[in-house]
Amino acid sequence: MIRMLTAYTEEVLDTEAAGTQILAQLDLSRNLARHAVGIISCMTEFVQTGVVKALCDRLPFDVVGCTTMGTTVQGVIRPVVLTLTVLTSEEVAFAAGITDSLEGDLAPVEALYEELLKALPEKPSLLIPFAPFMFIGGDEFVEKLDDLSGGLPLFGMLAIAQNLHEGNIYTCYNGTCKTKALGLLALSGPIDPLFLVSAIPQDRIIGPQALVTEADKNVLHRVNDIRALEYLRSFGLAESGEIEGIETMPLVLELQDGSRVARACISITPEGSVVCGGDVPVGVGLSIATIDFDDVIESTGLLIQEALRKAQGRSLFMISCAARNWALGTDLYAEMEHVTARIQGSMPYHFSYSGGEICPIPDRNGTPVNRFHNDALIVCIL
Repeated sequence: MIRMLTAYTEEVLDTEAAGTQILAQLDLSRNLARHAVGIISCMTEFVQTGVVKALCDRLPFDVVGCTTMGTTVQGVIRPVVLTLTVLTSEEVAFAAGITDSLEGDLAPVEALYEELLKALPEKPSLLIPFAPFMFIGGDEFVEKLDDLSGGLPLFGMLAIAQNLHEGNIYTCYNGTCKTKALGLLALSGPIDPLFLVSAIPQDRIIGPQALVTEADKNVLHRVNDIRALEYLRSFGLAESGEIEGIETMPLVLELQDGSRVARACISITPEGSVVCGGDVPVGVGLSIATIDFDDVIESTGLLIQEALRKAQGRSLFMISCAARNWALGTDLYAEMEHVTARIQGSMPYHFSYSGGEICPIPDRNGTPVNRFHNDALIVCIL
């Protein structure tokens, strides 16, 4: 059994006060079990002012996490906030760490994984990655961890921030925060995580399914053998050479194993290709969808309803795509408010926005496969 403790602070300047507030809410002397680990989510300011480092220095366990553009625990929704979620258990062990810079290749991920294996009493049951936002999507991280672990369940996120400049987006471990490193948490022991992923409704898909005929990782070159830009223009979505309504127009991919993922459109290259938020494999089916405020709120409500039905007194770890937040328009806190209203303090939960989501989904045979998502709300029941 894993117990979830949560705390928050809005104190972004006074490092001492921030730590005192967090520790008072956690009441570790009463609540800490044999094993524990912290998961931190915060705006960039908490890294830059030293609050993250000072807080981690005061905690008696490892802390891993990343920056976000919005996070909530305990129903507290604020513009600038740091949340700390503690997982603690008598039976489940935790090991966490962070890689060296991934600027060159992903070799440091393998070194970190081997390090965590040595720190655990048995093989992990679940991996929670906090990947860097490097404008390359997150599929490479998923594939690497999948290969290393032999397909262990992955549930995690890409770091994000309110300002999307790479220098403002951090992954963190024990107060050390980096812009091009992967943080990783491994859990071993008797856990039975359940995963839920919101799906884009079929009635939000525009037109017939097309075929990806040329792509290079996350850059979509040709659809149905025509330039991606021309394909979008056929739907009236890129008349000026720019993607109209970029925040509300995900691409939906039908992968060859039968699973479905969404891809956010980020930009159009001068050659007429579309840069996406994740890989777009050649040969997969592609459709265009639209999402708006009502879609985000409705899908959130349905997923939380399902999570509450299945949780049975357990805890919820929730990650939502930044694109869903952008689709809310000026009502930036509507999804977090809806989550809070639905849960109504019935169980501990952690909610954060991400630059991409990592979560297993079933293939056509019902077998879970680890996937990188855009425009999704994902839930892990612990």
